[in-house]
Amino acid sequence: MRAALAEAERSGRPRAIATAARSLYDFLRREGREAESADALAQTVDAHRRLGGVDGRWTAEWRDELIELYGRLGRAADLEALCRERLESELRRHGRQSAEAAWALLTLAWALRVGRRWAESEPYCREALAILEGACGCQHPRTGWALTGLALVRAHAGDVPGAEAALCRARINWAGVGHADRVAAIDELLLRLSPHRGDVPGHAHALAAAAAARPARCANGATSCSPARLTGPIFPSPLL
Repeated sequence: MRAALAEAERSGRPRAIATAARSLYDFLRREGREAESADALAQTVDAHRRLGGVDGRWTAEWRDELIELYGRLGRAADLEALCRERLESELRRHGRQSAEAAWALLTLAWALRVGRRWAESEPYCREALAILEGACGCQHPRTGWALTGLALVRAHAGDVPGAEAALCRARINWAGVGHADRVAAIDELLLRLSPHRGDVPGHAHALAAAAAARPARCANGATSCSPARLTGPIFPSPLL
């Protein structure tokens, strides 16, 4: 397979390179050799850039897979570069206020956290949250990932009340549509923020209940947001 890829590279034909690089990537992935597979996947992405452009459908599909792989490998610099490329592509294709832009902002925020650049991550979380609240409403479950990312940043900065407030909102919004696994993860995060409480699950529920008794406040300061028609589909990201 490496020989086939080398031959394709000598030919200079992007489609041949894409095919050979993908075959090598698939083989290494099946073998559990993730670190080795990253270069082959990067060559696949690059070949599709040459075929369909940086905004092309297959460039985007393989780029997203490479983003996830770089995240698992902890390759922060490579991850950030790809996430910025993705964000620029989504802005060109869909605009700054689109759902696609919001998810790209959240993915970049996650990449910065992988690189331990917590303070730089926060503005992207807040911008994505504002976009999603404007499109869906501040009590919509699709705001959950942005709220969770924001909570992680605030917790790292030592702002426990701010982190708890964001997590409680995410919990309420996800609980309302039956996302039990996400609610359980939020409860665990809430308990980690207050270790002195030990294993008292009622703490998380009490926090969420208190938050539910107050009007939800959107990122723009309003206590409610009118849902608007989305400019495109939203797919919850597994990367945050």
